[in-house]
Amino acid sequence: MRIMIDGHKVSTNIRTSKELLLMIKDLSRTFQWKTRYNPSEEIVHIMTPNMPELTTLPIPVTEPISQRLDGKIICLDAGHGGTDNGSRGPSGTYEKEHTLAIALCLRDILEENGASVVMTRSSDMLPTAADSITDDTARISIATEAGADVLLSLHADGFYPRQSSRSTVYFYRDEAESLAHCLAASLGDELLSSASSHRFGSFPLIRYAPMLSVWVDIASLSAPEEELFLSSRDGRAKIATALYQGITQFFRV
Repeated sequence: MRIMIDGHKVSTNIRTSKELLLMIKDLSRTFQWKTRYNPSEEIVHIMTPNMPELTTLPIPVTEPISQRLDGKIICLDAGHGGTDNGSRGPSGTYEKEHTLAIALCLRDILEENGASVVMTRSSDMLPTAADSITDDTARISIATEAGADVLLSLHADGFYPRQSSRSTVYFYRDEAESLAHCLAASLGDELLSSASSHRFGSFPLIRYAPMLSVWVDIASLSAPEEELFLSSRDGRAKIATALYQGITQFFRV
């Protein structure tokens, strides 16, 4: 991660972690800084009260949109929605809020890199599709009709507390194991979570989907510190970036 202070780059790249992001937020409140995080370029902009006028700042170089995932169709499934809230965190946030926010952020990153993205839902509602009897079949139908290469279902497991952040990526078919491995490894590297893993799972969504499909439990919503990370713009951007990197590793681009 790079840090820009008043438009000037800090020379040292810094490893991003939840602790670092929380520390920057605390410092921002103390010293009245304004901060902005650019997830696609991994840059944190810090603007101090002494920041000069924008006209005196270096003009950023605009790079062309990447085509790393050109031709790939990714279906992003934000778990739950509408009347289905999912898990509830200690401060009252719902799983459906976090999964949608992360999915929208990931959509933007994927599209910036050439992928075509279809969402099973892009607002607080349950997915619907013609002739779909259940929520899962609606989600599968949306991905199938779009001709998706990959179906990524996002969740924030909150059934039990954990000592540290952990992500688990589930696969059902053998051919999806490699994708699950790439996603788990990327989440572990980017979120500094050594407990991230991938394993077999028999969720109906990934069992019956005809395309490569995985179920991602990003974090434990029942843990207060993880709920805070999931609720923050920086945390959501970091998770989305990690998922994007896992996808590119799988496609070897």
